[in-house]
Amino acid sequence: MQYPVSLREIDRMTKATESARKVLKHQSEDQWNVPRRSKTHFLNFPRDILDNIFKHALVALPGNVVLPNVMATNWKKRYIEPSHKIYEIGQGFEPYYSDDGHRPWPYSPSYFDNSHASFQRKKLRDKKGSYVELQRILRPQIDATLLRTSKTFREIGSTLLYRQNTFSFGMACESMEKSSPSWIGKWSYRPEPSKRGIDEGSISKAIQQFQSRAIITSIPGWCYYDPFVRFLYHVRLRNSIFIKKLRFEGTIKAHECGRNTCRLQCDDDFIPSIKCYIPFINALCPELHELTLEVDIDHWGALSTPADRQLEFDRLLSKLLEKEARELKTVRVLNVVAAEPPSNHNQKADVSIARDATQWFREREIARVEK
Repeated sequence: MQYPVSLREIDRMTKATESARKVLKHQSEDQWNVPRRSKTHFLNFPRDILDNIFKHALVALPGNVVLPNVMATNWKKRYIEPSHKIYEIGQGFEPYYSDDGHRPWPYSPSYFDNSHASFQRKKLRDKKGSYVELQRILRPQIDATLLRTSKTFREIGSTLLYRQNTFSFGMACESMEKSSPSWIGKWSYRPEPSKRGIDEGSISKAIQQFQSRAIITSIPGWCYYDPFVRFLYHVRLRNSIFIKKLRFEGTIKAHECGRNTCRLQCDDDFIPSIKCYIPFINALCPELHELTLEVDIDHWGALSTPADRQLEFDRLLSKLLEKEARELKTVRVLNVVAAEPPSNHNQKADVSIARDATQWFREREIARVEK
């Protein structure tokens, strides 16, 4: 700077400016701009009132789930900003998207709060005379910018945002399109996104990195490009401890797949991904109470008949539910639902094989309560 400013001058008002503000301030300011010690100050309201106000901006409507996407990239061919989608369970959203960043319409209808309709009236005039224009005011169901207002707002709001919403995640994908590089400094950065070869040791090491708040470029590539694991990295342990409901969607694959061997550019297999997530959930989401697995059958495998595909689906899913899934320490309710098949396939998975596992979680919770 040509004319450096001392610290005592930063964020300070001159006496002349302060005097001018007192003269020009609106007469209502004394009624709302009250000191923190005043009983009418906003933060001195009872906590239940504050929670109800914050919920209006931070909690999605019942039956809606939130799909966070924190994997931003500044790669020219695939520029993506952090965003989130909201959709109603059982309703498709593929033709639409919703984005926090600088993106055009259309948004998914579920992105907005439609429980109350608000309109702005404008009196206008044209050659035919005067008329009234009604403009619909759309409010996003979730507006997390509220958390930036103050430290107190962040503490109150973060608890509600993470505790009272259901967060949903799809599987990662190794393709260049979905695991795009980013420019960091003068270099492009794209770590290896594959989960092949990871073991308990590498997962434990990654969890330790998350807990010690390691820089983003030091975590493994499979963490960097996985939607759920990357989400845990960004929200940090201070927020992930509040998460109570998670939902995962994916295909239980019956065919060998890799970015160099599969023309379909498939997402990661659901089973190994969930096995990878379980240690992260136990370590970083200690309050998780409800887990929903939305699974689809492999429509592109070598098995040609629907009956054979269903048998292979049952075999793979039952192994997960009878062993690794029961290592989830805090889950009280396990839901397993069948995903809607792609438009060019009509076989929907039969998930009745999951009944014993869901019953096991219910019985474990009953035993815990009765202790």
